[in-house]
Amino acid sequence: MTIDPDPSRSGYARVLADTLPYLQALQGQTVVIACCGDRLTDPALRAGLVRDIALLSFIGCRPVLVHGQPPGTLADATSLAGINRLLVRELLDCGVETVGMSGDSLRCRLNDGRLVVPECQSVSVWLEQNVLPVIMASSLDQGGVEHSLPVDTLGGLLAWQLQGRSVLMTGAQTLAAMSEAARLTPAALEAQLDSLPEDARACSRSALEALAHGVKMVYVLDIDVPGALLGELLCEEGEGLLLCRHHRAHVLSDSNRYFAAGEAVLHDDWRVGQKCVVRF
Repeated sequence: MTIDPDPSRSGYARVLADTLPYLQALQGQTVVIACCGDRLTDPALRAGLVRDIALLSFIGCRPVLVHGQPPGTLADATSLAGINRLLVRELLDCGVETVGMSGDSLRCRLNDGRLVVPECQSVSVWLEQNVLPVIMASSLDQGGVEHSLPVDTLGGLLAWQLQGRSVLMTGAQTLAAMSEAARLTPAALEAQLDSLPEDARACSRSALEALAHGVKMVYVLDIDVPGALLGELLCEEGEGLLLCRHHRAHVLSDSNRYFAAGEAVLHDDWRVGQKCVVRF
């Protein structure tokens, strides 16, 4: 028997083996990642997220990235466009074919406070060509003024139209408030919307609307946690909050051993880990 002088190698191999079923399940799947707020101005945070999204693209997943400013604000077109260009360039540097887009290219409009996305075919065309769309959540009103669009709502609507999963990258406080409300009863998140802080209320509403439209899975993650995106999509326990439509929604379509709706995870040393899951 040959003993590996570097025990960390076997650890890396085991991690890869454990994630293989998740890698296989994500192949060909569309995942819409909505980055709420303006945290992508942080170069280190942005670089980490870009690397994670690039890896998803390399394993055959079809990511779509949506970014913008807090809802209800006048969009700083220069700033948004600058971040969009940075994201496109950094993804290209990672070897991912990428295209920059805006809400206007999708003909997004706010009608009486509700977001309408009438055109999603252009995003589908880019995905079919293995090109990753990076969409800034802004559009012009009838007077030609640029306005911010609700990033999480746009992400959910795109996930619905593209028949994919939705990932909402938000702040730690928003995630904590949503998780605390959801732990009480399966329907608690929906029942307690009005009592949640403003950011958590908006994020919860967007997640619930996505589920109501037919999106099977909505992940809510802390954007400031390095590797949270990969940790959620490629691990049993995950890094955030998962909301799913079906009682036993499969994370892995090819294996009935892993379930997105599993509340407990059994480790090799017989420890039981908990994952916050809300079923609707």
